[in-house]
Amino acid sequence: IPAEFRPLIDRALGFDPNQRCEEIEDLMTQLRNFQSTLRQEAMTKDLSDSRSPNREPTQTTMDSREKHAGLPFERIGHFQIRRRIGSGGMGDVYEGYDESLKRKVAIKVLPPELGRHDSFVKRFYSEAASVAKIVHPHIVQIFFIGEDHGHHFFAMEFVDGESLAEQLGRAPLSITDALNVIVQILEGLQAAHRVGLVHRDVKPGNILRE
Repeated sequence: IPAEFRPLIDRALGFDPNQRCEEIEDLMTQLRNFQSTLRQEAMTKDLSDSRSPNREPTQTTMDSREKHAGLPFERIGHFQIRRRIGSGGMGDVYEGYDESLKRKVAIKVLPPELGRHDSFVKRFYSEAASVAKIVHPHIVQIFFIGEDHGHHFFAMEFVDGESLAEQLGRAPLSITDALNVIVQILEGLQAAHRVGLVHRDVKPGNILRE
């Protein structure tokens, strides 16, 4: 961990009772202040580099990894199913297409073996209904909840990008980029906490980057 970042981490973890962050707003303020300092340092470095005659432009591209697999159905509700894009403890996620609104969606489907248990079905619908109450740029929006021939599902905003886990699998983030991601995650969690929701599974695989 870079030396300049350690005091902020110590405050976040509460090692010093006199300086620990008591509220999420306090942590976000400190992160933004640190971000601002790093941006100023980066601008100074960029200005210096731009004066160097040997500087070469760089360009980065995002990998496109499409996972093709056999699909259990071609349609669910009024959505077309195009491909499986992920899976988790509470179901598989597919790329779908909403023909009525002409847009891509992500569709989470509860596994059939869990769909036979009322407790899992209730939790599945509760998750979707709770998240649907939140409208925030850093929370995936829920569009539709339904059931089709025994398949319980909900359709949500399709994020055209990759997970933070995929990005970190290629290379670590710089401190500046990491802080930018952390602040946005905290803003999303703050919006959830304001309506009484706790995510319980915050990890790079559940962070989607446009």
